[in-house]
Amino acid sequence: MLTLLGQLKVACTARDDLAKVVGEVFPNRPDSSVITSSPGLGVQLSARTLAEIGDERDRFANTRGLMSYEGSVPITRASGKKHHVGRRMVRNDRLNQAGYL
Repeated sequence: MLTLLGQLKVACTARDDLAKVVGEVFPNRPDSSVITSSPGLGVQLSARTLAEIGDERDRFANTRGLMSYEGSVPITRASGKKHHVGRRMVRNDRLNQAGYL
C-alpha cells in the first residue's frame, strides 16, 4: 500500500510540474490569445485544444470544418417528408471533451 501511495505522489508531482510548464510556455504561442478568448477555456484546456488541432492553419478550410472535426456540427438527414437532425458520432473525442462546456 505504501508503494502505491509513493507512486501516486510521484505522479501528482509530475502532473503539477507539467501544468506549471504549460502555464509558462503556452501564453508565448502565436495562437494562444485567440484560443483562450473562447469562453470557458483557460490555459490548460486551450493548450489541449491547440495540441489536438495542430499548428497547420490551412488544415481546415473554414470554421465549420473545424467544428465538424470537433463534432459540434449536427448531421441532417432528410428523405421525402421525414427530417432528422442528429449528433455526429465520428469526431475527435479529446477535442470534443475539451470544448464541452
